[in-house]
Amino acid sequence: IHRDVDPTNLMLCADGRIKLMDFGVVKLSDGVRKSLTGLGAILGKPHYAAPEQIRNRPDDVVDESTDLYAAGITLYELLTGQVPFDAPNEYDLMQLQIQQPLPRHPRLSREAFSFLQKATTKDQRRRYRSAGQMRRALVGLPTGPVSPPLPPLWKRQPVQVAAVTLSVLLLLGGMYFQNRADKKARYLALCERAEGFRTRMKFDSAARVFGEALVVWETDSIRLRKKMVENLPKSIALFQRQRYSGATSSFAADTLDPSAREAFYYLGILRFYGLGTPADTQRAVALYRHAARLGYALAQVRLGNALVNGWGIRVDFAEAETWYQLARADSTGFARGDALYGLYYLYASGGNGLTRDYPRSLGFLRASARVGSLEAMHRLGVKYRYGDALLTQNPDSARYWLRLAAGAGHREATRQLQELGGTNPFNLNTLFNGTRRKPTPPRRRRSSFWENLFGPSRRTPSKR
Repeated sequence: IHRDVDPTNLMLCADGRIKLMDFGVVKLSDGVRKSLTGLGAILGKPHYAAPEQIRNRPDDVVDESTDLYAAGITLYELLTGQVPFDAPNEYDLMQLQIQQPLPRHPRLSREAFSFLQKATTKDQRRRYRSAGQMRRALVGLPTGPVSPPLPPLWKRQPVQVAAVTLSVLLLLGGMYFQNRADKKARYLALCERAEGFRTRMKFDSAARVFGEALVVWETDSIRLRKKMVENLPKSIALFQRQRYSGATSSFAADTLDPSAREAFYYLGILRFYGLGTPADTQRAVALYRHAARLGYALAQVRLGNALVNGWGIRVDFAEAETWYQLARADSTGFARGDALYGLYYLYASGGNGLTRDYPRSLGFLRASARVGSLEAMHRLGVKYRYGDALLTQNPDSARYWLRLAAGAGHREATRQLQELGGTNPFNLNTLFNGTRRKPTPPRRRRSSFWENLFGPSRRTPSKR
């Protein structure tokens, strides 16, 4: 009994005969069935070892069928190009040899597979009992070419395969484009929401929502817009602290985004009044126009004023009326009052491409005063004081509107209110915001150096 039959121990001779080599672990059989190895000793290679050779229990007998099992595994590898059992480690490989039946291979004919099954069955009693018996079974196998394997499915049924493939591609394509459409819709909704925050000057919220839009849809324009709205509060703070040179540079950096309408608007103001930069009315009006076209209501009012007064641009009441009407729809209310007052002025004056309509102008004046326009409240108070073709004199209404304007700091309204006998201006914070400020105590006059030295002068009576 050889006990180590495998391809490495088979030698192909020059005359075509195959000889079995390496008899290092051979054991002569004396016809008595007994164990040829001690407990715990496994002889042979695991890929070709029979189950009884691997188990090596006292009741396991290694005999001629053990070598025939290894020969069957070798023939299987010779015919298919691969061993029937393989595993990443020897333990798993031995378990396969003990438990798993011989796997079917497409290159084996039905008769050849039956022959190998009998040679490698796990039950020793059902194997070939001798090499002669196995040789006779092998010679008896039908000779001839093995029937070729079936062609691939796409060759046998090309139309059906093409139809299924096309359906799958269409389904995947539809899912892709639907997902893309959903993402774009969410992206546009977030951009619109961010623009709403930006219009209401809530730049922190606008930057946060622009960041959410950037996660949904990676675009350089949104990244630039997010950076711009994060920088805008710094630019506006410089403007409010009257650091105009720094504000000019900061707003100019913001205008790298063509949609930075606030930056264009503030740059227009700086250019118009020559704050931190040389005054240039025409350039200022061009900046107003750019911001106005982007829908910035304050810029639309400024552009309308420029068209009415001819500041760096030709007077055109008709175009001014268009910009005032757009600013009138401002949902935030910052520009609404000024836009309505501009419409009042246009229709009260007429000319330059616009027909005069006094009743309509009066309606715009009242609407402007109601939303808190300082000039509109003063003008309406004056009209009620003196009366005109459509308004009769009404001192009470005059005092009401003049007190509102005076409470907001309008000097002419304060003077006229005093002439009417009303000396208690309304506090606009109380009327429009529902809040009440504490009265500011009068400031105590500081004594001069000479008064501290010689006492109070006759012109300045002492406060005791």
